[in-house]
Amino acid sequence: MIDLHCHILPGIDDGADTWEESMEMARISVAGGVKTAIATPHYSRDLSPELVKKLVNEFNERLSDANISLNVMPGMEIYLDPAIPNLLKTGHLQTIRDKYLLIELPMNHLPLYTDEVLFKL
Repeated sequence: MIDLHCHILPGIDDGADTWEESMEMARISVAGGVKTAIATPHYSRDLSPELVKKLVNEFNERLSDANISLNVMPGMEIYLDPAIPNLLKTGHLQTIRDKYLLIELPMNHLPLYTDEVLFKL
């Protein structure tokens, strides 16, 4: 099983606060049958794809050292915004497997620009 949306990297957003919490989340995921998890911290101007990749690499090393058989891959959760196509073009967004984006839509409505943004992507 693949977990396509998790906030497992520590200290970035509303997910794990510490490496210990991240490791426990990994243990629980593996016990539930997850083999691969896409780390999808919320995009912010302070979060670069390079930092996400660095943390994912460190996490995978920690998992290996602890014999936890979870493969973590980098990603990002990006709230729908007209700036997304430009942010993607300029390298500010971490894609999943170099071709997918996890877009978070508003809960109670779809903005008028939704179709345009998704078409541009």
